[in-house]
Amino acid sequence: PAQGESFGFDLFTHLLLRQTPHDTTVFTLIPGQQPLAPALVQALQETGAQVASGESFRSMVKEATRHDLALLSGLALLAVVASIVITSRNVAQSALVLLPTAGSMAAVLATFALLQLPLTLFHAVSLPLIMALSVDYGVFLLANMQGPLDNASRKGVALSAITTIIGFGCLALATHP
Repeated sequence: PAQGESFGFDLFTHLLLRQTPHDTTVFTLIPGQQPLAPALVQALQETGAQVASGESFRSMVKEATRHDLALLSGLALLAVVASIVITSRNVAQSALVLLPTAGSMAAVLATFALLQLPLTLFHAVSLPLIMALSVDYGVFLLANMQGPLDNASRKGVALSAITTIIGFGCLALATHP
């Protein structure tokens, strides 16, 4: 560490090397995208080292948040349904408003099932966003069924749909995970 400090790497050294009277902790920059070989993990643990990789951390977070994500999505769905029923005061109209929501949620979940994609934290947080966007279109659908919308409303719905498609298209085509 003293030699690293002389080259101006003291902050970097302190971030990667922690020493206490009882032990020394070294953080490495080994990429953790792939699970480490069991033999390597065992050999490291025999020296008293604790092994943690990006992949193992993601697994632990996924397992720890599974229940919370299901609860979040369920509460969001309940809030959306309750707000629609309270606003429309009609069960049949509420069902019509929620039809695009049910369709979009079914399409998203079916796509994940068909492509065998795992649901991540980002996906679980995105589900309430999808619900909210599709409810907006359900409200416009119901308003149109109750009477023709004026031209300004139609243009507003069309512009909203176009910007939503562009926004989600950008996310879908992005190169980041």
